[in-house]
Amino acid sequence: MAAGRVKKKKWFTLYAPSVLGGIEIGESPAFEQKELLGRFVTLNLMALTRNVRNQDFSIKFEISELKDKDSAGSKIIEFYMNPSSVKRIIRKKRDRIDDSFALTTSDGTKIRIKPVIITATNLSAANQTRIMKAARHFLFNKIKKTSYNDLLNSLVNHTLKKEMASFLNLVAPIERVEIRYFGIENNVRVKELTEAGFSGFEPPKEKPQPKKKPAAKSEPREEQAESEEQGEKPEEKKEKPKKRSPEPEEKEPEEAEETDKEE
Repeated sequence: MAAGRVKKKKWFTLYAPSVLGGIEIGESPAFEQKELLGRFVTLNLMALTRNVRNQDFSIKFEISELKDKDSAGSKIIEFYMNPSSVKRIIRKKRDRIDDSFALTTSDGTKIRIKPVIITATNLSAANQTRIMKAARHFLFNKIKKTSYNDLLNSLVNHTLKKEMASFLNLVAPIERVEIRYFGIENNVRVKELTEAGFSGFEPPKEKPQPKKKPAAKSEPREEQAESEEQGEKPEEKKEKPKKRSPEPEEKEPEEAEETDKEE
C-alpha cells in the first residue's frame, strides 16, 4: 500500500485591532484557517508601540475573525501590568491601596478593572478608605460614559491614570496611580459596582490657582509731561572722554640748523 499523503500546516499572519492601528502581531501555524479562532497571543506593549516606557505592561489578544486566506484579526481581552513591575513601585513609608470591581462600558461591554494607588506618605485607615471611594467615584463615572475601545486607547496612552491621579490629589497626596489589570469579565453572575460602593463621598472642589502679582507700574505720562514743561530733563549718562595717545614731536631737519650757524 502506498503511504498516505501527510498534510502540512500553513503559517497565518495575525493582526491587531484598530485600537493599535491594525499592525502585525505575529504568525501562527494551523492546518486550516478555522483552527485559528479562539487562540490567544500575549505580547509586551513595548514591542507594539516601540516605546521603552511601556515595557511594564502586556496585552493579551484573542483571534476573533478571519480575513484573507492567509490572515486573521484579533481583539484585546486583557491589559495588565507585569507582577514584577507592581512590586517595584512600592516604597517604604508609603501605603498601597488595591481595589477590584466590575463595570459596564457605554457600548455594553462588561469589564473588570483593578487599580493600585501608592500614597506619598503613610495615611490613616479613614483616609485610605476615602481615597478608595474617590477612585471608585472617578472610574464609575468615567467608564459608564466611555466605550471599550476608547478605554483601551486611554490605557495605552496612559491618559486614564493621569486624569485619575490629578483627581485623587485633591483628596490626599498621591505618589503614583496604575491600572494593574483591565479586561473583559466573562462571569455573568458577578455583581457590578454601584453608587453604594462609594456612598458618603463628596467630590472635592478644585484648588484655586494662586493670583499673579501685578507688575510694577511705570511713571504715568502726565507726570512726565509736567516735568518736561518745568524744564526738568532726565539725567543723561555722560560719556567719559577717551584718552588720546600723545602725538610724536616733529624734529626739524639738521640742514636748517647749519644755515643758521653760518649766518
